[in-house]
Amino acid sequence: MSIGDSLRDIRLAIRQIKKRPGFALGSVLILTLGIGATTAVFSIVSAVLLRPLPFENPDRLVVVWESNLEEGQARSRISPPTFLEWREQQESLAGITAISEGSHVEGGSALADGSEPRRLNSAAVSANFFSILGVRVEIGRSFLPEDDRVGAARTVILGHAVWRQRYGADPSVVGRTLTLDNEPYEVIGVAPQGFDYPSETEVWTTLLPQIPGALDIRGARFLSGLGRLLPDVSLAQAETDLSTISGRQVEGWGARLVPLHEHIAGDVRPAFLILLAAVVFVLLIACANVANLLLARSTGRYGELAIRTALGASRLRIMGHLIWEALVLAIAGGVLGLLLAAWGLDLLIAMSPQDLPRSDEIGINGTVLVFAFVVSLLTGLVSGIAPSFRSSKPELTSAFNEAGRAVTGGIGRNRLRSGLVVMEVAVSLVLLIGAGLMVKSFMTILRIDPGFQPASVMTFDLALPSYRYPEPQHQAAFFEALLERVEALPGVRTAALTRNLPLSGRSMRSPVRLEGESPPESGGQLRTQVATVSPQYFRAMGIQVTQGRAFTDRDGPDGAPVAIVNESFARQAFPGQDAIGKNARTFFGQPVMREIVGVVSDVRHSALTADAPPTFYTPLAQGASPFFTLVVRAEEPQAAALAAVRTAIRDADPDLPIDAVASLDELLSRSTAEPRFYATMLGAFAGMALLLAIVGLYAVMANSVAQRRREIGIRMAVGAQVGNVVRLVVSQGLVLTTIGLAVGLAAAFGVTRVLAKLLFGVSATDAGIFAVSALLLGAVALLATYIPARSATRVDPLLVLRD
Repeated sequence: MSIGDSLRDIRLAIRQIKKRPGFALGSVLILTLGIGATTAVFSIVSAVLLRPLPFENPDRLVVVWESNLEEGQARSRISPPTFLEWREQQESLAGITAISEGSHVEGGSALADGSEPRRLNSAAVSANFFSILGVRVEIGRSFLPEDDRVGAARTVILGHAVWRQRYGADPSVVGRTLTLDNEPYEVIGVAPQGFDYPSETEVWTTLLPQIPGALDIRGARFLSGLGRLLPDVSLAQAETDLSTISGRQVEGWGARLVPLHEHIAGDVRPAFLILLAAVVFVLLIACANVANLLLARSTGRYGELAIRTALGASRLRIMGHLIWEALVLAIAGGVLGLLLAAWGLDLLIAMSPQDLPRSDEIGINGTVLVFAFVVSLLTGLVSGIAPSFRSSKPELTSAFNEAGRAVTGGIGRNRLRSGLVVMEVAVSLVLLIGAGLMVKSFMTILRIDPGFQPASVMTFDLALPSYRYPEPQHQAAFFEALLERVEALPGVRTAALTRNLPLSGRSMRSPVRLEGESPPESGGQLRTQVATVSPQYFRAMGIQVTQGRAFTDRDGPDGAPVAIVNESFARQAFPGQDAIGKNARTFFGQPVMREIVGVVSDVRHSALTADAPPTFYTPLAQGASPFFTLVVRAEEPQAAALAAVRTAIRDADPDLPIDAVASLDELLSRSTAEPRFYATMLGAFAGMALLLAIVGLYAVMANSVAQRRREIGIRMAVGAQVGNVVRLVVSQGLVLTTIGLAVGLAAAFGVTRVLAKLLFGVSATDAGIFAVSALLLGAVALLATYIPARSATRVDPLLVLRD
């Protein structure tokens, strides 16, 4: 077919579409919904999962962990001596670098440069950090080996955003000295725009000058490792190489390597691929709907197509014309779908979890535009091929025989349209069941008791600058005075401090040594969360003391070392025994045995879906730290209490930054953000599929009634009752629906198993969800069938016979 023929077909297709604006509008809206939803989800999948990382040869970059092989611990951060041994002895990596995000996690570094003080997210890195990633600084230079030595002058590289916002993109900032945490740092460079690895880092400093006291402590595992594989080395070979080096020093310890892209994407890969598959199902249903509409329209054009065939038009020519009609509709739907996707992306990003990786890269770009164009073409072809093939060879005798219109529309004579409806119902049921499982899982999570009472509780992260509060006694004195100020505020019921707040994203895990226990090489089989708290902490959080007592003011620096444990700790450390009076220690704080004076209820620490871990609480006065979270339980409205607490903190120290202000309800909401997002998205796609399937079923039944108008009129003329006519039409729809439900249930038993890892407390083959979903879809389908059936009873037999 020539270009001229194609252009004539396009013009003819547009003219034909204009003749039926209602048909065109309905088809375009259906395709807009399907293409728009698919494009929006693909935009997220492309940015998070498919787009290469913005580093040199990113597929060779790996995250490096230590691994305790004896305890089955898959991953652990790296100790400084292990990193140094790996760096000197390994032969499988082009280089390995270490990153300390400690200050990044604990509140960042306080910047003082003559302007208003502020806290920056910082990371201390090895000198080869930027070269390993293949990233070049925008101005200045990167770190040199001599910068990363104990006792070397401190240097810093600024993030691009800090450079622009704080220093107006002034190139002369390189060489300037600024103060971070009361230490002078020379600015040697500025990172390129968009670079913020680790995520949200604003400044980078050298590592070894920051940790001189930890270089020989093998148990101080706080470093993240990053390496680049040599061209001819596999991941397994590099893992074996590093594990061999570790095993020479500490038996039972090895290495675990993970591709950097996999590490950044985290656990969202399977969930987002499921969402992409779900929205593709919605698009297929949209295609089936449009195909059915085109089939219905082609029935009304049977005579026209027969005339064209009689005049010599080839079947291929007629098929081409009909396919162009579908393509024109699909391209129009694609343009509107792209606009819908651009609008919907902001909504999807707002609904997504806060820790969604690479969320700043999500948007409509060239890749997404190409995807939308290709999907539009494929949608047009999928929607148009079957109708064009079916309609391109009309029977001339039937077409010119007016009696040929007498009885059409039964299931047997519309197998293609009936098959499309069955497919729509089946796919809709699969999506409906998947959404039902996700919603039930989410509701199960919401019913979990976190172990504390979140209502009316606010939290404030505080990080004391070491240059103003250098000693533990200075830190303890400040926090004691702050608690007095806050507790004196009107409407404040209780105020307390904690290090390692539940559901905050922080974790302080330590091996446990019990009194009388011989010290194993690993430091103890039981590992526990460690939290330092003030006396009123359990009251402020609503955590019950089930045995013994809570901390009091007597548990001060001169008092006997004491601790409180949770029920999980007591069960695992002292099975069948009373924990009160027993002695234990962790490897945080003072290396002394502590007497257990109380047992409290379990608290979910990392997530609502994770079991409550063993937890070991120590009193603040016996282990002060510059990093704490202020917990305030108030009676007044949150806004008023929040303002009052902020004022109290400013009165205690006007220069102290207040970070991560949140209520416990917000922390709970964040912990459920991921399952809420997946349940909402699958629910939305299932709703779209249900709507499209019902529209498709209704359209088929309505068209069938229109085609069988003469038959129905004759039946009523010879005495058929209204009920008989309704049953005749409804039975046809019920046959299609029943077949679709049967196919959908069978498919769902296999397909929903891929959701198993995303579900909590719900089986992937939950009989109740399967039954309710099938009944819901069946009921709605019955309604969609009944409406055309009722309209069939309004046929006037006399008018039909006269026609």
